[in-house]
Amino acid sequence: MDLRQLRYFLEIAREKSFTRAATRLFVSQPALSKQISDLEKELGAKLFVRRAHSVELTESGAQLKRRAEDIIVLAEQVKTEFRDASSGLTGNIRIGAGESRSIEYLAEACSCFLRLHPQVRIHLTSGNAEQLIARLDQGLLDLALVYMPGNPEFYEGIELPEKETWGILMPEDASLVEKAAITREDLSGIFLITSREGLRLDFRTWYGDGVDRLNVVLDFDLGDNAIRMMRAGVGYLLAFDGLTGLGDGSGIVFRPLDPPLTAQPCLIWRRGRVLGRPCQELLDVFRTVCRKRAPGADGKARD
Repeated sequence: MDLRQLRYFLEIAREKSFTRAATRLFVSQPALSKQISDLEKELGAKLFVRRAHSVELTESGAQLKRRAEDIIVLAEQVKTEFRDASSGLTGNIRIGAGESRSIEYLAEACSCFLRLHPQVRIHLTSGNAEQLIARLDQGLLDLALVYMPGNPEFYEGIELPEKETWGILMPEDASLVEKAAITREDLSGIFLITSREGLRLDFRTWYGDGVDRLNVVLDFDLGDNAIRMMRAGVGYLLAFDGLTGLGDGSGIVFRPLDPPLTAQPCLIWRRGRVLGRPCQELLDVFRTVCRKRAPGADGKARD
């Protein structure tokens, strides 16, 4: 199996036709068919079902498509990194980030970095922690701005100087607005909106017995959509302070949990993975931003 075969395979999957794929690839159809036949023999599986005027992926073909797309991305990334090493600071940095106030640190670092290195392209992927860490593990992301995973021995990272605070977002006319903080008892009788990751382990520990009996009526991937649902009266939104950067005049208020519950955001990368020079330079800028924004004169970002 080689990259050329995988590229041929992906083009056929996109076009759903050997004829159209051969035209786009500038190869003859018999040559293309032979490459796919050789690939099927090597894998021991049929990849396509031939129809009268098209082809469709088999179950094995769909599985290979997911893997092949990842392999091609990684191959291009390797070529870019080696090209960067010989031609100065250019190339790509792939970063994943969730929706939280912590993105402000990354935004400032990227702004400073790109003024120094305008030839570098940054690709930002949004998602929840589970999705981003999976992509980081697969090599599809270089860095991820998340809360430190439960298996930190597999990652290195820079802790941000400020922690995120758990609480409830609600319309300013909601009944719980009068409370300065939200207790366990307050949560037991209301409709809740939570992230699709569900109730994280740290929240489950905070709440204790009965957490699975909370009335979660809606879960979400995108914070903006959750905000709209909350505004419409679907439920109270369990989230971090600063989820969407809402401020005065937004019609939405935040009340922290009582007792307080916080989470430590980190910019992480896979332990043992060699990062390209653009990534290393961006991390240096990120460390500087963290030191500058740390509360107090002696605040430090920790590696």
